[in-house]
Amino acid sequence: MRVKRSLHRYLYTAFILFLALTVLGILLVYSIRPSLVWGLILQGVLFILLNSLLLLSLLKEWERPLTQILRVAERYAQGDLEPSLRIPHPYELRVLGETLSWMAMELKNRIDTIALQRNELEGILKGMSEAVILLDGEDRIKQMNHAAETLTRLSARECVGKKLSDAIPIDDLHRFIQSLRQSEDIQEQTLVFPLEGKNRYLQAHGSLVSSAKEGEPNLLLVLNDVTRIKQLEEMRKEFVANVSHELRTPITSILGFVETLKEGALQDPEQSVRFLSIIESQTLRLHALIEDLLSLSRLEQAETKIRKEWVSLQEIFSEVQTLTGIRADEKRILLRFEIFPGTPEAVYANPLLIVQALVNLVDNAVKYSDPESEVTVSAQSRDGELCFSVTDIGPGIPQEEQGRIFERFYRIDKTRSRSLGGTGLGLAIVKHIALAHGGRVTLQSTPGEGSTFTLCLPGASSSGTP
Repeated sequence: MRVKRSLHRYLYTAFILFLALTVLGILLVYSIRPSLVWGLILQGVLFILLNSLLLLSLLKEWERPLTQILRVAERYAQGDLEPSLRIPHPYELRVLGETLSWMAMELKNRIDTIALQRNELEGILKGMSEAVILLDGEDRIKQMNHAAETLTRLSARECVGKKLSDAIPIDDLHRFIQSLRQSEDIQEQTLVFPLEGKNRYLQAHGSLVSSAKEGEPNLLLVLNDVTRIKQLEEMRKEFVANVSHELRTPITSILGFVETLKEGALQDPEQSVRFLSIIESQTLRLHALIEDLLSLSRLEQAETKIRKEWVSLQEIFSEVQTLTGIRADEKRILLRFEIFPGTPEAVYANPLLIVQALVNLVDNAVKYSDPESEVTVSAQSRDGELCFSVTDIGPGIPQEEQGRIFERFYRIDKTRSRSLGGTGLGLAIVKHIALAHGGRVTLQSTPGEGSTFTLCLPGASSSGTP
């Protein structure tokens, strides 16, 4: 409608201008030769009529395509780039329509390409385990992925547009960003990130990213949580140090007594026997330590593929009593074995590993219990699990020590433990045997009253006999 009005306005203006020129021409002729006026008027009227018909024809020919062009252009402006212009004539408007259609098609292709690239980038960022944060030239957060939200415990919605220093107030991180701003090279640094009362270790990578706007470039920050790796590295160092210490002590003792024997103690039969007994005990200690290390290594490598079979609880208890009875008799400690009513007769597990775990627990209970006391080994069903418990009435374990009691080489009383022949790996082996069966091991202890270690196997029992 607006196009039609515009055309009418232009054509009417042209018609009035032409009419005015015609009247002026007639008046000019009349002033010169009045006799020619009526002929000129007739010719002028005919000429005006012909031109009016021509203008009306032109109006009809241009009105529809121009209206179509305007409507399609308005849809393009609103973001709808699908419609195309097909104008058969006139030639000028057909070329204009084809040009607009081609421009719309090119624009749509570019928008589709940008949208595809954006979706691919969002998919990549969403699937990354590393936290990715994009900062603008003023260190305001422009974008952050899901891993960054998980790491910082913040949502992108509330962080975007904020200064990084306001959203994540960590001095190490801001110093790292400042050093990045001063250097164009990619940088890497390990940062300490305090979170929920604990320190997490982040491997930070940063690089500058060019921006379409003038000013400071954007900055891409990639944060990788290496806390677990750091912990494993510390555990490895501690393990190596502990193994070295545990091996060094008996080896030093053996070498010392061998040197003493070589220097003349062999001539004294009584001294020789005593020194050889010490060497033997230290050798047995080394052997036990190496066997425990090998057992622990095998368990860690095969936690998901151990061989299981149905085995009677009575058979397990009989084997445990045979292997621990001599040490208990030496301290006149009574071993009591009990199967609670309603407990299945058999368990689906690796019999050698279950026996080893119970022997380790009973040995510990016997070592730390007073002479002429009692150690109870029991089995019972509990919430779909079959649980073995070993209870003593020994000195108990302080609450602050209970969280680390299943760590390798961890001892509450190191001197007493070594004097009793412990390697410091027994409870760690019990823990890994439980994990290998998909189970767990727990501790309940009160200082001065004793301890109860419980090994539970999930869904591992049967009411039938194997």
